[in-house]
Amino acid sequence: MALSAVVIGISAGLLAMEITLRFLPVFVGVFLQPVTKDFPVARMEPNRPLTYSVGWSMARSNQNHVNNDGFVHDHDYRIDNKRTTTAIIGDSYVEALMLPHAETLQGLLGAAVGAKGDAYSFGISGASMSQYLVWAQYAREHYKAKALIFVIVATDFDESLVKYRARTGFHYFDGDLERCDMGLIRLDHYPNPLRPLLRNSALLQYLVFNLGLLEGEQRQAWLRSVVEGNTKDTVGEGQIDEPITRKRRAVEPPNNRLADSKCSVRTFFRLLPEMTGFGPDRVLFVLDGLKAYTDEARVVAEKGYFSLMRQYFLTEAADRGYGVIDADPSFKKRRQENNDVFEMPQDVHWNADAHALIAEQVKDSTFFRNLFLLP
Repeated sequence: MALSAVVIGISAGLLAMEITLRFLPVFVGVFLQPVTKDFPVARMEPNRPLTYSVGWSMARSNQNHVNNDGFVHDHDYRIDNKRTTTAIIGDSYVEALMLPHAETLQGLLGAAVGAKGDAYSFGISGASMSQYLVWAQYAREHYKAKALIFVIVATDFDESLVKYRARTGFHYFDGDLERCDMGLIRLDHYPNPLRPLLRNSALLQYLVFNLGLLEGEQRQAWLRSVVEGNTKDTVGEGQIDEPITRKRRAVEPPNNRLADSKCSVRTFFRLLPEMTGFGPDRVLFVLDGLKAYTDEARVVAEKGYFSLMRQYFLTEAADRGYGVIDADPSFKKRRQENNDVFEMPQDVHWNADAHALIAEQVKDSTFFRNLFLLP
């Protein structure tokens, strides 16, 4: 009898917490749809509201929306759209869960062109340049996009290689790195049957996302099986098995990362025109700046991996005739003049000021004015 009373008491307490949390801005995650041979493009479960918040107090809460095609965007995408459409492609910087749509790059550009066109965004946290190619091809073929804007950040280079990152649902570069003979492979994704348990419980999402329950490797393993789906990475039909990739990754020295990352950039630029049919006049890159707030920090950052890869990317893009908006000079200038900050608090992602500054530079570009016939 005493045990029954304890069980009833605990159950009632958990139920009360679940009900209470449903009225509070608990972080509500995003969930990938299956990615397979028949459905090869990574997208999230469509037509879902999203809530972003941070920590136990659910600070900096923000409401967003996954649209009809499975991307975070306030507007549905239309296949029969007759207006000029540009696709904005990236990872969590484009997904931008922490900001209202109107304050994001895609929201600002969409408002700028008004009835003349649309700015469709394709971005999911954890994606990289290899996946961007698939979304670019999808936007071109499915929505007749007339131009592409890619947001390139520090993780895009090495994490485009399955050697360094292998998240199910995404495409990666794989092949002969020594000769830089690389192609795309797909890591298929199958949602775990336990996913609804997390998706439909405010209490579980609060514990996992807001309180950081199961932090570190334990959390990643648990989230991989429940949120992402697969407990084991699988690859596209006819490709090598993931355990072989893991074994190869374990024996190769980490100091190959810079050379590997440069191969990733060259592979991206080789495949881009093949997969989209676009020349440099239809493509614009936005390259993130260094995260350095002091002169001392900048000296260190300029010797680091991202600085080296930024310069390499800029050179490769210029050699091929692509336009690049480099955020670093404008970020650096504004920081020196006004001590402005362009990242979210305790977060590397762009804040609203950064999105606005980048949007202004895109709108002022010849690429954008010619695309939408702006004065």
